[in-house]
Amino acid sequence: MVGGAGGQEVVPETVGQYTGVTDENGNKIFEGDIVWDNYEEERGIVQWDNDTVRFIITCSTFTVDFDSVCGEELEIVGNVYDNAELIKEKQ
Repeated sequence: MVGGAGGQEVVPETVGQYTGVTDENGNKIFEGDIVWDNYEEERGIVQWDNDTVRFIITCSTFTVDFDSVCGEELEIVGNVYDNAELIKEKQ
């Protein structure tokens, strides 16, 4: 863990890149967030895809290019580090 003077300890592996998009509530969406897609009515994980060099959302039955969704269609419901059970529930 990395700590700073007067700061919080951080596990480097849990730090995700900001996508540049906010969800329907104005919350910034980061890599590793679990989002509810209101359009597809599906939960998925925001991930960076090195092959396509872009963010994707991986759901239980499909993957969608992050650029094809609007932030207003998404709601952050957790993240893979603190709320892994949200993904396991779908499998």
